[in-house]
Amino acid sequence: MENVSDYEIEKTADGIILKKFIGFDEPEIVIPNSIDGSPVYMIGDAAFEHCVNIPRVVVSEGIKHIGNRVFKDCSALESVKILNGVQTIGELAFYACKALKSVSIPASVRNIGNKAFSECITLKNVTIGSRTIGGLLAGIKPPSGAQIIGDSAFAGCEAMTSVTIPSGVQIIGEYAFSGCEVLTNVTIPDSVKIIGDYAFYRCKAMTSVTIPSGVQTIGDYAFYMCKDMESVTIPDSVQIIGNSTFSRCKKLTGIVIPGSVKNIGGSAFSRCESLTGIIIPDSVKIIGDSAFAGCEELTIHCNPGSCALQYARRHNIKCAKA
Repeated sequence: MENVSDYEIEKTADGIILKKFIGFDEPEIVIPNSIDGSPVYMIGDAAFEHCVNIPRVVVSEGIKHIGNRVFKDCSALESVKILNGVQTIGELAFYACKALKSVSIPASVRNIGNKAFSECITLKNVTIGSRTIGGLLAGIKPPSGAQIIGDSAFAGCEAMTSVTIPSGVQIIGEYAFSGCEVLTNVTIPDSVKIIGDYAFYRCKAMTSVTIPSGVQTIGDYAFYMCKDMESVTIPDSVQIIGNSTFSRCKKLTGIVIPGSVKNIGGSAFSRCESLTGIIIPDSVKIIGDSAFAGCEELTIHCNPGSCALQYARRHNIKCAKA
């Protein structure tokens, strides 16, 4: 346990807040869960910010909150173990910890703030408990009790190769995994209802994605420039495919739009150069401008009198009966 003299502290009715780390950097810092018999309930904002010579951190069991920017720019930090009891991880908490390779997050965590692990460019292994969620989403009102992976939570994690999103998460926030350029495998649970704008933007190595039943909205640019993506499965719960959602997915060859979809956004499949066939049901009433621009080999399969048939004729796209 660290000595009390290693911290500036504030005593509150809820317990002790560790305001600032003022001790010497060590190979491993174990952040205490009590000081002089009083419980530590929070690591305060920016408490370890710019501590550039700490490689390992353990957050002791029972601490409830990790504040904003707590470990921001801790450039030597390689591993973090967060023990059970932590409920919130604040915004920018581990932002730009460029040496960070592994993080263990317990099931007690209920909020991962915006940009919490953004720009952790060597982060490969993230263990997330089954109830992990994220920060608030701008522009979307979450359902009551929603569990969210926050905006840009893991954006720019350039070494991340796979992600298993835990059951219970309902919203994947804007830019949540954008720029994770070697991310190949993503497992999305049935609990997810909204995939936010730019959620997997420029995840260039992703080869396929199965969007689970329950998802209602796939946001603008959600899978933009996933250039190795060859297949997408869209369930019959989806109602809206946003603007440029699958644009520039150059290896995507075919797709079936389910009967639940009402709106295909502008440029939704533009520049999908290998796309040869798409089935569009009668449920689709709106197809945005340039939805299939640059898909030179495309045939739209649809029914007589449908919105899709009218669209194909207006834009000189080959069509055939579904």
